Amino acid sequence: LAAILSNAQAALRFLETGKPDLNEIREILRDIVHDDKRAGNVIRSLRSMMRRTEEEKKPVMLKEVIEDVIAILHSEAVFRNVHIESDLGESLPPVLADRIQLQQVILNLIMNATEALPQNRPEERKIILRTEAADSCVRASVRDFGRGIEKENLDRLFQPFFTTKGSGLGMGLTLTKSIIEANGGRIWGENHPDGGAIFAFELPVIGGQ
Repeated sequence: LAAILSNAQAALRFLETGKPDLNEIREILRDIVHDDKRAGNVIRSLRSMMRRTEEEKKPVMLKEVIEDVIAILHSEAVFRNVHIESDLGESLPPVLADRIQLQQVILNLIMNATEALPQNRPEERKIILRTEAADSCVRASVRDFGRGIEKENLDRLFQPFFTTKGSGLGMGLTLTKSIIEANGGRIWGENHPDGGAIFAFELPVIGGQ
């Protein structure tokens, strides 16, 4: 929805110039259509998860899912002046999961990370995404360089309606945890020894190899 709003506002700005570039407007409208379809897919996928259906689970390369989300959030990252770095394993095995649900998990974690950075100096507004092998799982992590998590909040991160944001609903991480567990994995958050916070999740590889 944020991407749709951002693109619609951009289109209005182009139209108000008096001599809009129609090719640019056309591309913006294509992006809006794409984002609308993606939002619909997310809703259908979450409905399936709540019904505990397995039909959408297929072999998924986590690296590709993360790259898709980075592309989706490119404009948002530029707007927030946040640099996204990635260290994604090239030869990691696939996991059996719902691709749309995993996109939503990664999107939630990246957006949470960007919201931890507004007080940072421009050169410190950075997020690092990483994937790696972990026993019979693939692990993905999102690290920010913000102030970290207050000690008293570490055990409450995934509780429904818990939030440290003034306008937050406190459901993003709860939903993220539900998605990961519905796909057979686990998720956690902690402070990084060198500063900032890190959220990571693991999903079992197909066949446990």
